[in-house]
Amino acid sequence: MLKINKGEPIPIFQQWVSKNKTTNWEDFPSDVSSNVRFHILNNEQNELCGYTELPLTMDNSHIDHFRKRNGMGFESLTFDWNNFIVASIDDNFGAKYKDSRKSKLTKKDYELIFNPIECGMDGFVEYKTDGKMCPLDDNNSRVLRTIEVFNLNDPSLKLKRKKIMQKVDSCYKSGFCDDDIRDCLKDKGFPSVVEWELKNLKKIA
Repeated sequence: MLKINKGEPIPIFQQWVSKNKTTNWEDFPSDVSSNVRFHILNNEQNELCGYTELPLTMDNSHIDHFRKRNGMGFESLTFDWNNFIVASIDDNFGAKYKDSRKSKLTKKDYELIFNPIECGMDGFVEYKTDGKMCPLDDNNSRVLRTIEVFNLNDPSLKLKRKKIMQKVDSCYKSGFCDDDIRDCLKDKGFPSVVEWELKNLKKIA
């Protein structure tokens, strides 16, 4: 989970919100929603899922409300730009999992988990050779709860991270410099995993 640097809302969104005083997401026109999603995905998130770091396109993404729209008293944040995160569409992890009953998310959890708009998880996590994400400090309850809420150790995510680390290792052993490795893997997602593995390889060397 990387830090997301939010910018200013795009004009078409600001204009619609100023004209429509509603907290009903279903009132949001699909064309405006698509423009918002495209802008956030490309200009704020580098075409990555805000929670998992999976590479995304317009075809496999949606706008997630970090703080849920319904059931927890956050209705006033329905059209808050700083509550929008573009995420992957998968029931097994990420945004969809967060909003499902499986995550057992409570209102209090929002103060206990990482919000990528406020802080990324770099510096708080490590990655095992099998792709598992773990807290650097075993007692870091914030990291552990975030992993649980978003199911960030779903087997498919672990496997993808493992493969990324293996590719970093292979490129490194072939004599590629760090920037070349980053460039070769930029379309594969998981930049924090790439950086973690590069750092580890230097320690070994």
